[in-house]
Amino acid sequence: PARGESFGNAKTVRNDNSSRFGKYMQVHFNGKFVIVGCSTTNYLLEKSRVVSPARGERNFHVMYQLCAGAKEHFDDMGVHEASYFRTLTKGGVTSIVGVDDKEDFCALLDAMKILGFTQQQKRDVFSIVATVLHLGQVEFCEADSGDGSRVAGGRRGSVGGRRRSSSISTGDLSAIGLKNAARLLGVGADELGAALTHRTVMNVKADLDVKAAAAARDALAKELYGRLFNWIVMKINSATKDTSASSKTIGILDIFGFEIFQLNSFEQLC
Repeated sequence: PARGESFGNAKTVRNDNSSRFGKYMQVHFNGKFVIVGCSTTNYLLEKSRVVSPARGERNFHVMYQLCAGAKEHFDDMGVHEASYFRTLTKGGVTSIVGVDDKEDFCALLDAMKILGFTQQQKRDVFSIVATVLHLGQVEFCEADSGDGSRVAGGRRGSVGGRRRSSSISTGDLSAIGLKNAARLLGVGADELGAALTHRTVMNVKADLDVKAAAAARDALAKELYGRLFNWIVMKINSATKDTSASSKTIGILDIFGFEIFQLNSFEQLC
C-alpha cells in the first residue's frame, strides 16, 4: 500500500497498524471501470497521540521509522534511536513484532519519490517530524526569580551529542531538545524558549507557570504535526486525483474507533 499510513497509523493495544484519523476516500473509475485515480478527505487526526501515547501503544509509525533510518538518510537532524525520545517511550513499546522500521522507512522514501515529493520536500517533512520529537524532550522548571518558568537547562557543550547515556541529566536532554528543535525551525533557542514560557496578548507579556509552559509545548508539537499531516494528504491527492469530468466514483467512509485514554482531548469527544 502507499506509505501515507506511516503518518496517520499507529500501534494500539488492539491493532498493530490502526488508522488514527477519519477519512472519506473516493476511488475514481473510467468508462471501462478501470481505476484511474483517488482522493482523500481527512478528519480529526488523533493529535493527542503525538505527545501522550497510551500505555502499551506507540506513537505514529513515521517517528520510529525516522529514528531507524535517520542515521543513513538525515544524519544532521539530531535524531537518535527511538528509546532516546520521551514521547516514543511513554507507552512502553518502541517496536512491533515482525515489523522492520528501517525497512519501512526506505519504502516510505520510495513511495514519496513516486508521488512526486522533491528531495527538499522530503527533507522538510522529516525535519518537522524531528522537531516534534525534540520538542518532546523539553521540560520546564520554576524560574530563578520565582515567577513563571524557564526551560530546564543543561551543561554547556552537551548539545549535538550523538548518544544518550546515564550520565546525561534530564536538564541536559531538555537543553539539547530545545536547541535541536530551534535549529530545525530556523529560530534561536532563546527565542523558542521564551515563546514556550510566556504568553503575549495585545502586547502584554505574561509569564507561564511550569504546567502552562508544558501545555504550550504540547500544543506546538500537535499543531506542527497536524498541519504536516494535512499537507501530506493534500500532496498525495494532487498526485493521485483524477480530474476528468467523465470519471465515476465510489466513496468509502472510514472513521477510527472511539477510545478512552488516561489523558483525553478534543479528538476523543468527536
